[in-house]
Amino acid sequence: MNRSLLIGVGMWLVCLVLVCLGDLRYHLHLFLALYLLLFILMLAAWRLGSATSNLPLILFFGIVFRLTLLPAMPSLSDDIYRYDWEGRVQRAGWSPYEYPPSAPELFGLRDAIYPLINHKDVPTLYPPLTQLIFRIGSYGRTVLGWAHVSVIRSAVFSQKLLFVLFDIVAMFLLLALLRLRHLSETSLILYAWNPLVLLEFSGSGHND
Repeated sequence: MNRSLLIGVGMWLVCLVLVCLGDLRYHLHLFLALYLLLFILMLAAWRLGSATSNLPLILFFGIVFRLTLLPAMPSLSDDIYRYDWEGRVQRAGWSPYEYPPSAPELFGLRDAIYPLINHKDVPTLYPPLTQLIFRIGSYGRTVLGWAHVSVIRSAVFSQKLLFVLFDIVAMFLLLALLRLRHLSETSLILYAWNPLVLLEFSGSGHND
């Protein structure tokens, strides 16, 4: 059997374990061990694939890893709750650059997300284009709310989904650059299967 396939399945199983662990703050030692294992497996796949590239496999698992981590609730970062809040602030006609979450003018927007927001007394630091993405993500939360998905889960999923889509687009752009420069397509593994990328975007929902 293709060794890269076996490694891909192994990494996917590790991703499943991370999702099943729930709040990673209570499993930090295990999380760090699994995180290290993911890096080892990724590097092994890259080395094994240096002779014969298996591009469909790389792309397939790159997407599968992301979809597996997508439903997970972030536990090592609370930034995503701020994303949702600032998207809703914009939709309500206020500026997140002028009004921090604790501003009395925004009292009517407070819901289950508000207690989870960090630095409530500080206005936003995120640039305008990122703010536009937050706003788009907040519409997704409204749609999921119609399906009776909880406020917190719908907010998290809506924001994460957008950043994961951008992440997947970046994966294909990197592939195009590798081809343009006549470099090995196997190097795509270093991004597509990278645990840091997977856990920051699909796992924690970070925008950067």
